[in-house]
Amino acid sequence: MGHYVSNSLEFEKYRIYIVKEREIALSTYSSIHNSLQLLESGHVLGCYNYISTLFDCSFVFKDYDDYNTVTFTNISKLANIYDKFGFVIDKFKHRSSGRYYGMLSNWNLNRNNYKFNEISNLDIARISKLTDENVQSVIPISYTNHKDSKNYLTDEFIQKEYPFLHPTFESVITVLALNLSVCNTHNLEIYLEKIGALAQTICMNNSSNHVVNRPVKQVIPKNWEKIDKFKRNKNLLPFYAVITTVV
Repeated sequence: MGHYVSNSLEFEKYRIYIVKEREIALSTYSSIHNSLQLLESGHVLGCYNYISTLFDCSFVFKDYDDYNTVTFTNISKLANIYDKFGFVIDKFKHRSSGRYYGMLSNWNLNRNNYKFNEISNLDIARISKLTDENVQSVIPISYTNHKDSKNYLTDEFIQKEYPFLHPTFESVITVLALNLSVCNTHNLEIYLEKIGALAQTICMNNSSNHVVNRPVKQVIPKNWEKIDKFKRNKNLLPFYAVITTVV
């Protein structure tokens, strides 16, 4: 484990510092290293957003070159954390991306009682306020392989894009798309952190026993552009996704 040294940084009470280091191997992820760093930073932001929403408190997020800061502005409300401590621990314990070998499947489970929780407009607004202040810059679109769904993906498409996901099990794939009509393409960093935060919020909202929530960087625009919503709107660039499925 490394350490961070700064002669100019003054640490303050109730402020959390997220230091940006090269813990993601550059040699392994040479082409996507920088975006992964930003997405991971966004995942942390999403965790704090989840906690602050749960306890009805607020915080300020600031982005610097070497680190980010999270400062709770009404810390007194966190005094009630012990009332929901078990619930919070349970949510984080079950926040799982699942195994990375073989298929994500369990034939013995009853999936009829599971209900997917879409990300709310309130969550989008809160995360937008912390990042780029534009609720339209990143658009979450949820797809399923349920034929009655308004956003339907064929089993063939799912198996081709995500061969580890069993196409006959009802799953939800939430695509996080950049809205190029409002994004400042000269400063994409803030949008990638926002995408990471939205993805983690989706994961936490759906965290439960036997439920996998896997963020995936494998979103190939040229393949998703064949899907109706992206075919109609060329300003939407599919960039990241979260797969939610019962296993």
